[in-house]
Amino acid sequence: MSKKSEPKVRFPVHSQRERVNTVLLTKNTLRAFPTTMTALAKGKPMQVDLLNWLEPKDLVLINRIHVEATRETFGVSDRARLEAAVMRPQLAYYNDNQKDVLSLAVQFVSSICEARAFLESNKRTAFTAARAFLMSNGYDIDPKVDRIMDSNGQPMIISFLETIAKDPFVAAEFERWLAPFVFPLKNRGLESSGEGGELTLATSNGVKKTA
Repeated sequence: MSKKSEPKVRFPVHSQRERVNTVLLTKNTLRAFPTTMTALAKGKPMQVDLLNWLEPKDLVLINRIHVEATRETFGVSDRARLEAAVMRPQLAYYNDNQKDVLSLAVQFVSSICEARAFLESNKRTAFTAARAFLMSNGYDIDPKVDRIMDSNGQPMIISFLETIAKDPFVAAEFERWLAPFVFPLKNRGLESSGEGGELTLATSNGVKKTA
Protein backbone atom coordinates (compact mmCIF):
# COMPACT_ATOMS: atom_id res chain seq x y z
CA MET A 1 0.00 0.00 0.00
CA SER A 2 1.54 3.26 -1.10
CA LYS A 3 2.17 5.87 1.55
CA LYS A 4 -0.08 8.87 1.20
CA SER A 5 2.00 11.91 0.34
CA GLU A 6 1.62 14.92 2.60
CA PRO A 7 0.26 18.07 0.95
CA LYS A 8 2.80 20.72 0.18
CA VAL A 9 2.71 23.55 2.71
CA ARG A 10 3.04 26.85 0.90
CA PHE A 11 2.50 29.09 3.90
CA PRO A 12 3.83 27.47 7.08
CA VAL A 13 2.59 28.61 10.49
CA HIS A 14 4.68 31.21 12.29
CA SER A 15 3.54 30.73 15.86
CA GLN A 16 5.94 33.33 17.23
CA ARG A 17 3.96 36.14 15.60
CA GLU A 18 2.19 38.55 17.98
CA ARG A 19 -1.60 38.54 18.05
CA VAL A 20 -3.04 41.08 15.60
CA ASN A 21 -4.87 44.07 17.03
CA THR A 22 -8.31 43.21 15.71
CA VAL A 23 -9.66 46.74 16.06
CA LEU A 24 -6.88 48.24 13.97
CA LEU A 25 -7.06 45.35 11.51
CA THR A 26 -10.79 45.90 10.95
CA LYS A 27 -10.31 49.63 10.37
CA ASN A 28 -7.45 48.91 8.01
CA THR A 29 -9.61 46.44 6.07
CA LEU A 30 -12.26 49.13 5.57
CA ARG A 31 -9.58 51.42 4.10
CA ALA A 32 -7.76 48.79 2.04
CA PHE A 33 -10.81 47.07 0.50
CA PRO A 34 -13.42 49.86 0.12
CA THR A 35 -15.16 48.39 -2.93
CA THR A 36 -15.67 44.97 -1.39
CA MET A 37 -16.67 46.31 2.02
CA THR A 38 -19.17 48.75 0.55
CA ALA A 39 -20.70 46.03 -1.64
CA LEU A 40 -21.00 43.65 1.31
CA ALA A 41 -22.66 46.44 3.29
CA LYS A 42 -25.17 46.72 0.43
CA GLY A 43 -24.14 50.24 -0.45
CA LYS A 44 -24.57 51.69 3.03
CA PRO A 45 -22.19 54.63 3.71
CA MET A 46 -19.32 53.81 6.04
CA GLN A 47 -17.31 56.06 8.32
CA VAL A 48 -13.67 55.11 7.85
CA ASP A 49 -11.11 56.03 10.48
CA LEU A 50 -8.27 57.71 8.60
CA LEU A 51 -6.05 58.26 11.63
CA ASN A 52 -2.99 56.13 12.31
CA TRP A 53 -3.04 55.34 16.03
CA LEU A 54 -0.14 54.30 18.23
CA GLU A 55 -0.30 50.97 20.05
CA PRO A 56 1.22 49.94 23.41
CA LYS A 57 4.02 48.11 21.57
CA ASP A 58 4.92 51.38 19.81
CA LEU A 59 5.37 53.12 23.17
CA VAL A 60 7.38 50.18 24.50
CA LEU A 61 9.75 50.44 21.51
CA ILE A 62 10.08 54.22 21.93
CA ASN A 63 10.84 53.85 25.63
CA ARG A 64 13.38 51.07 25.08
CA ILE A 65 15.33 53.21 22.60
CA HIS A 66 15.38 56.15 25.03
CA VAL A 67 16.56 54.17 28.06
CA GLU A 68 19.17 52.30 26.05
CA ALA A 69 20.55 55.64 24.84
CA THR A 70 21.10 56.75 28.44
CA ARG A 71 21.87 53.27 29.86
CA GLU A 72 18.91 53.35 32.22
CA THR A 73 16.74 50.44 33.32
CA PHE A 74 14.08 49.36 30.84
CA GLY A 75 10.78 48.01 32.08
CA VAL A 76 7.02 48.43 32.06
CA SER A 77 5.87 49.00 35.63
CA ASP A 78 2.14 48.95 34.91
CA ARG A 79 0.79 47.40 31.70
CA ALA A 80 -2.80 48.44 32.46
CA ARG A 81 -1.78 52.09 32.82
CA LEU A 82 0.14 51.89 29.56
CA GLU A 83 -2.86 50.56 27.67
CA ALA A 84 -5.14 53.17 29.27
CA ALA A 85 -2.73 55.93 28.24
CA VAL A 86 -2.81 54.74 24.63
CA MET A 87 -6.60 54.59 24.64
CA ARG A 88 -7.24 58.09 26.02
CA PRO A 89 -6.70 59.94 22.71
CA GLN A 90 -8.92 57.40 20.95
CA LEU A 91 -11.67 57.94 23.51
CA ALA A 92 -11.38 61.69 22.94
CA TYR A 93 -11.69 61.08 19.20
CA TYR A 94 -14.63 58.66 19.26
CA ASN A 95 -16.56 59.75 22.36
CA ASP A 96 -15.82 63.48 22.55
CA ASN A 97 -15.62 64.08 18.79
CA GLN A 98 -12.11 65.57 19.09
CA LYS A 99 -10.84 65.66 15.49
CA ASP A 100 -7.83 67.98 15.86
CA VAL A 101 -4.62 65.98 15.37
CA LEU A 102 -2.52 68.27 17.58
CA SER A 103 -5.08 68.06 20.40
CA LEU A 104 -4.94 64.27 20.17
CA ALA A 105 -1.13 64.35 20.19
CA VAL A 106 -1.19 66.46 23.36
CA GLN A 107 -3.57 63.87 24.82
CA PHE A 108 -0.79 61.33 24.28
CA VAL A 109 1.67 63.56 26.13
CA SER A 110 -0.68 64.12 29.05
CA SER A 111 -1.82 60.52 29.41
CA ILE A 112 1.67 59.00 29.17
CA CYS A 113 3.16 61.49 31.64
CA GLU A 114 0.30 60.86 34.04
CA ALA A 115 0.39 57.07 33.71
CA ARG A 116 4.13 56.73 34.42
CA ALA A 117 3.85 53.19 33.10
CA PHE A 118 7.60 52.81 32.50
CA LEU A 119 10.40 52.54 35.03
CA GLU A 120 12.33 55.35 33.34
CA SER A 121 11.97 57.98 30.60
CA ASN A 122 8.22 58.54 30.77
CA LYS A 123 8.40 62.21 29.71
CA ARG A 124 10.78 61.51 26.83
CA THR A 125 8.53 58.69 25.71
CA ALA A 126 5.49 60.98 25.92
CA PHE A 127 7.01 63.68 23.73
CA THR A 128 8.38 61.20 21.19
CA ALA A 129 5.04 59.37 21.03
CA ALA A 130 3.26 62.66 20.35
CA ARG A 131 5.66 63.43 17.51
CA ALA A 132 5.30 59.90 16.12
CA PHE A 133 1.52 60.30 16.15
CA LEU A 134 1.75 63.67 14.43
CA MET A 135 4.11 62.37 11.74
CA SER A 136 1.98 59.28 11.18
CA ASN A 137 -0.90 61.62 10.42
CA GLY A 138 0.82 64.19 8.22
CA TYR A 139 2.39 66.74 10.59
CA ASP A 140 5.67 67.41 12.40
CA ILE A 141 7.14 69.72 15.04
CA ASP A 142 9.66 72.38 14.10
CA PRO A 143 12.99 71.55 15.84
CA LYS A 144 13.26 75.24 16.77
CA VAL A 145 11.13 74.52 19.86
CA ASP A 146 14.14 72.69 21.29
CA ARG A 147 15.96 76.02 21.60
CA ILE A 148 13.21 78.01 23.34
CA MET A 149 13.99 78.47 27.04
CA ASP A 150 11.89 79.49 30.02
CA SER A 151 12.88 82.14 32.58
CA ASN A 152 15.10 79.59 34.38
CA GLY A 153 17.08 78.73 31.27
CA GLN A 154 15.33 75.36 30.90
CA PRO A 155 13.75 74.25 27.61
CA MET A 156 10.08 75.22 27.58
CA ILE A 157 9.08 71.72 26.53
CA ILE A 158 10.54 70.33 29.76
CA SER A 159 8.60 72.88 31.81
CA PHE A 160 5.38 71.68 30.21
CA LEU A 161 6.24 67.97 30.47
CA GLU A 162 7.02 68.27 34.18
CA THR A 163 3.66 69.84 35.02
CA ILE A 164 1.25 68.55 32.37
CA ALA A 165 0.31 65.41 34.31
CA LYS A 166 -0.46 67.38 37.48
CA ASP A 167 -2.62 70.13 36.01
CA PRO A 168 -5.07 69.47 33.14
CA PHE A 169 -5.09 73.17 32.25
CA VAL A 170 -1.39 72.91 31.37
CA ALA A 171 -2.25 70.55 28.50
CA ALA A 172 -4.41 73.21 26.86
CA GLU A 173 -1.68 75.81 27.40
CA PHE A 174 0.93 73.45 25.96
CA GLU A 175 -1.25 72.90 22.89
CA ARG A 176 -1.64 76.65 22.31
CA TRP A 177 2.10 77.21 22.75
CA LEU A 178 3.08 74.33 20.45
CA ALA A 179 0.55 75.03 17.67
CA PRO A 180 2.65 77.67 15.81
CA PHE A 181 5.52 75.16 15.56
CA VAL A 182 3.46 72.32 14.04
CA PHE A 183 3.45 72.17 10.26
CA PRO A 184 1.93 69.82 7.65
CA LEU A 185 4.26 67.40 5.92
CA LYS A 186 4.28 67.22 2.16
CA ASN A 187 2.78 64.10 0.59
CA ARG A 188 1.24 62.95 3.89
CA GLY A 189 4.46 62.64 5.81
CA LEU A 190 6.97 61.71 3.15
CA GLU A 191 9.14 64.78 3.65
CA SER A 192 10.37 66.49 6.81
CA SER A 193 11.99 69.83 7.56
CA GLY A 194 15.37 68.29 6.76
CA GLU A 195 17.01 69.18 10.07
CA GLY A 196 16.55 65.78 11.67
CA GLY A 197 17.72 63.59 8.84
CA GLU A 198 15.80 60.59 7.52
CA LEU A 199 13.11 59.05 9.67
CA THR A 200 11.02 55.96 9.01
CA LEU A 201 7.79 55.35 10.91
CA ALA A 202 5.82 52.10 10.99
CA THR A 203 2.21 53.22 11.22
CA SER A 204 -0.58 51.25 12.85
CA ASN A 205 -1.74 49.90 9.50
CA GLY A 206 1.72 48.49 8.76
CA VAL A 207 2.65 51.04 6.11
CA LYS A 208 6.09 52.58 6.53
CA LYS A 209 6.48 56.29 5.95
CA THR A 210 9.86 57.92 5.50
CA ALA A 211 10.48 61.54 6.41
